[in-house]
Amino acid sequence: MRFALLVFCLALPDVARADATIGYDTAGRECLPEPAGLEVSGARVRIEMRPMQGSHQSAIYDVVEQTMVYLDHDNRTQFLMETDRDAADFQSDVSSATVRSMDKEMQKAQAQMDEACAQMEKQGMACPKMPNMAQMMSGDVDQIMANQQQMLASMDPKMLERAGVDVGEAQAQLEEARKSLAGPAGVEREAGSDTVGGRTCRVFEFRAGETLTDWRCEAAPAALGIGERDARGLAAAMRDLVRYGQAFSALTERFGTSSPRPDRGIVLERRCYDGGRETGRATARIETGALDESRFEIPPGYAPMMDSMR
Repeated sequence: MRFALLVFCLALPDVARADATIGYDTAGRECLPEPAGLEVSGARVRIEMRPMQGSHQSAIYDVVEQTMVYLDHDNRTQFLMETDRDAADFQSDVSSATVRSMDKEMQKAQAQMDEACAQMEKQGMACPKMPNMAQMMSGDVDQIMANQQQMLASMDPKMLERAGVDVGEAQAQLEEARKSLAGPAGVEREAGSDTVGGRTCRVFEFRAGETLTDWRCEAAPAALGIGERDARGLAAAMRDLVRYGQAFSALTERFGTSSPRPDRGIVLERRCYDGGRETGRATARIETGALDESRFEIPPGYAPMMDSMR
């Protein structure tokens, strides 16, 4: 299979070998899509992830080898993952087992807390308000983060102070993580087509009731004007990564998040809204031209994050 993919890539005409870079020009509040940038050189794709809480991560995907290297630039570490069908099957089993183990441990922790409270009450002591573990870790990501914020707010301020916890800072970090992880509010629906930078794209809206919360216009790789070789490589990478992502469906379903649409395209423009009013915008900037080989290699000095995962 890998040999066939290699032949496929090499068989494309040399004239198409220009490489492509997709970045975003922004206006207003942060509104970058995920991914926040792409670099494509045939069967190799470098993915720039949307920054969260100041972090900076990238990934390098190889269509032929079906491997992805995750780069954590803040800690100068790297992590290699295989993404072929065997690896996806393995991750699917791990995800299901993780959910079962997590639920079992949550039940055990809740029982221990309930027993501790019962013993304190028998001795005439007041039991401090304890979190409901199952509730704290149930529902969608937005609700889970809200539960954690509520739990933090209900804890003894003096105890937190002794522990060196800045409640205001912790709440701000939780709120930022909540917004980043939860994604747009409401339900996604397709809403026709539009043109961005001379390229036709499909429009997808998120609406909470009738209120617009997010607007995106997506195009297939073949419509980007980046050359046949790079368009095919990018399309193959997207198909592979969507398939691999489905291996984590047990976890995504457990936390109420959805897997990416199989027909997901490249975001040409994203508009973010608050209360129906546009607050930020990101518009794709697509360039062609040779990329340095180092962009698809592990930078010097990046240590393995952990043993390679299969």
